[in-house]
Amino acid sequence: KGKWTMQMTKMTAKLTANDIARMRQLHFRLSELGWSDVVIDGDSLASNMPPSSTWPRDLEATFKGVRFQHIATSGSKNAIEIADRWDSHVHPHAPRDNGARGVYILVAGKNDACMAKVSIDQTWDALQAMWAKARRDGFKVIATTVPSGMRPFAPLTLADSNALRWRLNARIRDNANLYDTLIDLAAMFQDTDDTSLLSDGVHFTPSGNQKVLDAVKPAVLNLLAL
Repeated sequence: KGKWTMQMTKMTAKLTANDIARMRQLHFRLSELGWSDVVIDGDSLASNMPPSSTWPRDLEATFKGVRFQHIATSGSKNAIEIADRWDSHVHPHAPRDNGARGVYILVAGKNDACMAKVSIDQTWDALQAMWAKARRDGFKVIATTVPSGMRPFAPLTLADSNALRWRLNARIRDNANLYDTLIDLAAMFQDTDDTSLLSDGVHFTPSGNQKVLDAVKPAVLNLLAL
């Protein structure tokens, strides 16, 4: 802001009032596009794709004057693939001004525990890396555990996937110093037979989305200090 004011002062003598107004408007628009207050990243559980993931959209609708960036994707993305796109997908939306507020929400790990593509150690490393990068970029971090509702791919069995999920969740819970707030989805969604919360045993129903929203909203409010 100080640099912008100095530049404007030097140029005022040569510019018309309309020129100055247009430049100020452009500067404002560029600052608006440069960063977001809340970035939601991860897999299909955060993808903002109805009907199985509407809580991100509903979260945005409850805030006024808060900018959201939805970059989570549906499909079979694992944590390593999500982490690999940090520079192009997340970093451009990081808070850039001193004192700017930003919250990064990451929902990932379920696909990792359902497939034999990566190890849980690799998944854990990717989660840690994303949390650390988010903090370096100026975000407060909301982490999540992996909820029940596994649909494993061969050669993994359901027992295998749940064992991997439990190991990953234990590491997430035991390392609270690596993030700012934990949304314990695993504790919230334990019964895969409860079709009122999980429509297909994996994805959220409207009631399930509401449950996530009710947990995430106060966390975002607290971290943005609204």
